[in-house]
Amino acid sequence: MMVVLVVVVVVVMVMVVVVVVVVVVVVVVVVVVVVVVVVMVVVVLMVVVVMMVVVVMMVVVVMGGGGDGDGGSDDGGGGSDGGGDGGDGGSDGDGDGSDGGGGGGGDNDGDGGGGGNDGGDGDGGGGGGGGGGVQTPPGLILQFLQHLHPRV
Repeated sequence: MMVVLVVVVVVVMVMVVVVVVVVVVVVVVVVVVVVVVVVMVVVVLMVVVVMMVVVVMMVVVVMGGGGDGDGGSDDGGGGSDGGGDGGDGGSDGDGDGSDGGGGGGGDNDGDGGGGGNDGGDGDGGGGGGGGGGVQTPPGLILQFLQHLHPRV
């Protein structure tokens, strides 16, 4: 009877040891598998993020970045209307020459006309020319656009 009892106890102990070893092995395998899966997921996510960054950089390079900024300060408006004709020549000097002629009118670029020639022996020169001439059509268009939108 004792032998049977000893055999039963030994068999039960061996079974318990085997069950414990199997449980430990299963737990270790599960932990290793979980760690490997987590590492693989992290690596895959890192690769995806790096690829997305590379794609975004390539798109930015291909698109050429942002557009140019707005232009600088506003252009000036057109010149004012032309001035009057030049004044009369100066008075005679002591000599016999006549007075100088009046200066020419300004052209449409805003330049004044030249003075008249001196009189013979006299000292009086011609008057200077008037200011700029009639406004040109592009200047009128630019003034109209600036009136609508000051940044033009």
